[in-house]
Amino acid sequence: MAAGTALRIGMVVYGDISHDSRVQREARSLAEAGHAVTIYALAGSRDGMASLDPRIDVVLRAPPVGTIVPGSPSPFRQVRRRGRWNGLLDRVRWLSGYTRSLRAWGRAVTAGAQVDVWHAHDFAGLVAVGGSVTPGQALVYDVHDVFVETGTAARLPRPVRWAIRAY
Repeated sequence: MAAGTALRIGMVVYGDISHDSRVQREARSLAEAGHAVTIYALAGSRDGMASLDPRIDVVLRAPPVGTIVPGSPSPFRQVRRRGRWNGLLDRVRWLSGYTRSLRAWGRAVTAGAQVDVWHAHDFAGLVAVGGSVTPGQALVYDVHDVFVETGTAARLPRPVRWAIRAY
C-alpha cells in the first residue's frame, strides 16, 4: 500500500474493552489519522467507552457457550488440593480448552471481516487471529502483556512458558 493510504484496521481484544483506555486511545489516534477502525472484543459496553470516537465501530462477539474465557476459574490460580497428577491433568485440560476457545473466537471474528491490518492487543488476541490472517493482510502484535516470569504465567509448566516465548 502506498504511504498515506487509509487502511481498514481490525483491533482485536479477547476481553472486555469497556475500560481499556490504552486500546481506546490507540483506536482514536488511528481514526483521527483517517483509518477505518473496528474493535473486535469479547465483551464491553458502549457506556464504558464514552470517550470513544463515534467513527470507530465496535463488534462484541461472545464465544460459543461452554468455552473458557477470561475470568473463568483457572487451575493455575487455585491452590492445589487434588494431588500432583490430577492437578496437572486439570491444567492441561484448561489450557487446551482455553486455546480452543481462542481459536474458535478468532475464526468467528475474522470470518468475512474486511480488514487490511489486524492489530492484536494482547497475547490472547494474537493466538485468536494469528492463524486466520489471510495473504495480503498484515498482523501487528502489541506486545505489552507477555510476562512469563510473573503472575499466572509463572505457574505454567516450563515447556509451555518456553512455547509462549517462542511464539
